[in-house]
Amino acid sequence: QRQMCIRDRLDSKELTSRPISNVSSGLQGMMPGVTVTSGQGRPGQDGSTIRIRGVGTLNSASPYILIDGIESGSMNDIDPNDIESISVLKDASSAAIYGSKASNGVILITTKRGKTGAPRISYNGYVGASKATSMIDRVSSADYARLWNRFEPGRYSDEDIRMFEDGSDPYGHPNTDWNDEAYRTGLLLSLIHISEPTRQAEI
Repeated sequence: QRQMCIRDRLDSKELTSRPISNVSSGLQGMMPGVTVTSGQGRPGQDGSTIRIRGVGTLNSASPYILIDGIESGSMNDIDPNDIESISVLKDASSAAIYGSKASNGVILITTKRGKTGAPRISYNGYVGASKATSMIDRVSSADYARLWNRFEPGRYSDEDIRMFEDGSDPYGHPNTDWNDEAYRTGLLLSLIHISEPTRQAEI
């Protein structure tokens, strides 16, 4: 008796049709039954969390990821343009094939192979900006000193407040807007993908 796995498949066109920064984010909303939660957005930590069968354990509930048959701990180390297809195995038959590691589901990633013919150059270009949607308005150092003097009179003198305002003593009386220094508008990058054909020898 032949058993069929409950499988969902995503090809390269569907994956690269959206501006994504990593592969895990590209699965969001593309496969039924696959829950993808966006990451924190910090550099190097923008990968998404994937759950295929929910959370049924106190240990790791991450799916088993195979790239061209080789086990991988993360799918974000591969360029989305190099992926031919992504398949997801959800039911219990996947566990019978891959063992106990597949208890949380299996993600199979197949990369592209060289094809006979002329070299092909594909260009995916987009222009976008990323910035903080909302910022907290913070008081300046001088205003902070005035407010502090209301609760503790004489804590800051008029000379201290003057140096906070004019910036004459940036080290002893700083007035740095750290929100402006830390948060900038980030630009998204465009990618160019070049594929070289594979020549087959005639025997």
